[in-house]
Amino acid sequence: MINEYQQRASDALRDAPQRLVSIVSNSTPEGLVEQSVRLCERYDCNATGLESAISVAREYAKDSAPIPLENTGVGTELSKLIPKWATQFKGGCGCKDMAKKMDDRGVNWCERNSLSIVAHLLSQSEHLIPAFKLVPAPVKKIVAERLLRKAITNAKESHES
Repeated sequence: MINEYQQRASDALRDAPQRLVSIVSNSTPEGLVEQSVRLCERYDCNATGLESAISVAREYAKDSAPIPLENTGVGTELSKLIPKWATQFKGGCGCKDMAKKMDDRGVNWCERNSLSIVAHLLSQSEHLIPAFKLVPAPVKKIVAERLLRKAITNAKESHES
């Protein structure tokens, strides 16, 4: 079924740049649908056949709702970097509120307030799986700082494209 999807999606891209053909042929249907908003901003959807390829992907995708562009920012990017399997959500952590706050206030605010954001991340360590609770605090701090830096970089890149 995936091979059929990839063939139909690639066939739709008759006049597309090779980079776009590569992105589509290496994406799952769900992945292409998720990327559709950004890809249509970067490439002319009609002239390249991307709109047709996305329609094909929607036929094969389990969830055809694209990720809205408003859902970008440092908080969202940071959430993407923390694997779901690494946490034990029991509610009351305030993670979604903090992510929204970071998204709303923007990259510059996050850069200026990185110490408080890292402190917040460290205060949430009780929500980690037991194996990660054994990691020494200085190592957790280094990881939190690196995750935040990466989230800031990702948010800047997503706003540039």
